[in-house]
Amino acid sequence: MTKVRDLDQLLDVAARLFGELGYEATTLERIAQELGILKGSLYHYISSKAELHSLVTGRRLAMLVDEVAVIAKLDLPADERLERTLRAHLRTIDEFHPESSQWFVQPAPPRQGAANPSTELNRRYEHILNSIVDDGVSAGLFRNDLDSQVATLSMLGSCNWMTRWYRQGDRLSIEEIANAIITLALDGLRADGVAVDGAQRGMLTSTN
Repeated sequence: MTKVRDLDQLLDVAARLFGELGYEATTLERIAQELGILKGSLYHYISSKAELHSLVTGRRLAMLVDEVAVIAKLDLPADERLERTLRAHLRTIDEFHPESSQWFVQPAPPRQGAANPSTELNRRYEHILNSIVDDGVSAGLFRNDLDSQVATLSMLGSCNWMTRWYRQGDRLSIEEIANAIITLALDGLRADGVAVDGAQRGMLTSTN
């Protein structure tokens, strides 16, 4: 039997099998077999399949949070930062497809006391997105009659739900899907009388 090189190797194999077979059909035995080790050796790194799933999704979310944290600090109007944030979110789903199709399955909860790396990351991402919406309201770009947290959670739900139906190579490309979702979000948020100039509209329709 060979040894697992490191945790990243385990996560790579688990992510691939989750994407190919689905979370429920992927067993720890199958993951161990793919790695060329005994199942018991996996418990050096994880306590359960649910914890392994949490680690797989957590590392992707960490990458996205780091990216959007940079976007949020750019010296750009809030609507442009919001667009870039949502586009980064949707491109991440595409980049890691079909693994991403399993990010929001509901595995059994990890054992009591086990850390869930995604919990704090999800809070941080929600806070970043919410702060961009608040910036837009303060600047008069976004409506002030909508609850910003509801708007934030609505956009997150729209993006995350795409993992349930998105398939690469279908009728629309990821850029076309992103353009539609972002246009709906921004058009719903913009305050009355806020014009969208040609350059901004071009960003929404660009497929670059």
